[in-house]
Amino acid sequence: MLRMTKSKNMAVAFMGSGVALGPVLGLALDNLALGMGLGVALGAGIATVFHAAARVKDLD
Repeated sequence: MLRMTKSKNMAVAFMGSGVALGPVLGLALDNLALGMGLGVALGAGIATVFHAAARVKDLD
């Protein structure tokens, strides 16, 4: 069974937020496909930064 840690849960939450905000951004830019891509990229990027910060904090 997979064990979810707090940092992985945060990563999933940020990626979900990016996917949710992507269409809003796409509608604002009048390009839905671009918005979806940017939303996923931003969500994954923010999740990666927080995950790396959590790993560094765990090592200390």
